[in-house]
Amino acid sequence: MLVDIYRSSSNPKKFLSLPAGSDIKKFSFAALDADYRKVSPFKKGIEVDPSIPRAGFDNAIIVQDIADHGFSAHTAEIALPIWQR
Repeated sequence: MLVDIYRSSSNPKKFLSLPAGSDIKKFSFAALDADYRKVSPFKKGIEVDPSIPRAGFDNAIIVQDIADHGFSAHTAEIALPIWQR
């Protein structure tokens, strides 16, 4: 599935994924979460395959959310521990 990903302008860990080419203006994401009042394009036409793991977010959940709701509201974060010897 190809998706367009948008990032929240107020919370850089929050994203919206929609089927590629979807009109984002048809959705009212602000009612879902105030952090989605203003979003900007992050990546366009990204392949999201539920069988392929991806660092930062779960492809299977995104695909299922889109099938169920027409979009996926999700977070993406990679935490790397810092340690000293």
